Amino acid sequence: MQTEKLERVVKNGERYVMVPETLFDDLLEDADMAEEIARCEAVSRAIAAGKMECFPASFGKKLSEAKHKGGNRIGLWRDYRGMTREVLGRAAGVSGQYIGMIEAGRRTGSARTLKNIAGALAVDMDDIL
Repeated sequence: MQTEKLERVVKNGERYVMVPETLFDDLLEDADMAEEIARCEAVSRAIAAGKMECFPASFGKKLSEAKHKGGNRIGLWRDYRGMTREVLGRAAGVSGQYIGMIEAGRRTGSARTLKNIAGALAVDMDDIL
C-alpha cells in the first residue's frame, strides 16, 4: 500500500485517514473474506468435534424433496444409516413392522416413539417430521 496516497485529517478531535475508493473497496472485500474463512473454520471444528454432520448433496436433496412434498423422512435416514426396520425398531422400542407403518404413513407414532426413533437415528426430531 502506498502511504503517500493516504491523507490524514482531524475532525472533531478524531483522527481519520482518507483512502482512495478502490483501496476502501479492497479492504471491505478482505474483511468479508476473513468473515467467510472464520465461518468455514467454525463449521470444520464443529464437524471434527462431532457436533455437526456432513452428508452427500444427493441425500440432502432427497431430504429436502421429502420435506416439501410431505413425505416421510424416517425411511431416508434409516437407509442412510444402514439400518433395517427391525434394527431401528429395536433401538426405538417398537417393532420393525411398526416402523414400516410409520414410514408408509399408516401410523403417525406417538411423540415418545418419534423421539426414540430420532434418537436411534442420531438426528433431531425436526429432521424426521
